[in-house]
Amino acid sequence: DVATGGKFLISSDFEATIETHPRWTHDGQQIIYAAAPSNDPNNHDILLRNANGAGTPLPLYRSPFDDIYPVMSPDQRHIAFASDRGSGYDIYVYEQANQALFQLTNNPADDFPGDWWQP
Repeated sequence: DVATGGKFLISSDFEATIETHPRWTHDGQQIIYAAAPSNDPNNHDILLRNANGAGTPLPLYRSPFDDIYPVMSPDQRHIAFASDRGSGYDIYVYEQANQALFQLTNNPADDFPGDWWQP
């Protein structure tokens, strides 16, 4: 809580899931993050949950690959993330409405999204 400086849990699955790379959505109401079962720590999926911890997480993108560092577009139509579905981590963009996946980078070095940019 920014106003009080207090902290509170938004997840209560403790050791069952490895949750990482959280990012606020642009409206500050939700958090998008990567999560993997603790027994399969290199298979993160992309989830969304309310920033206040209410409700259950909403799976946004699942695959048999390691998908990490998610970034939501301001209109919440697209998700950029890094995935190891190639020889290393490249950046992909997922369009939620039609469930289309686009590869943005193809680089021998690992690429990770930093933030959403649009003109």
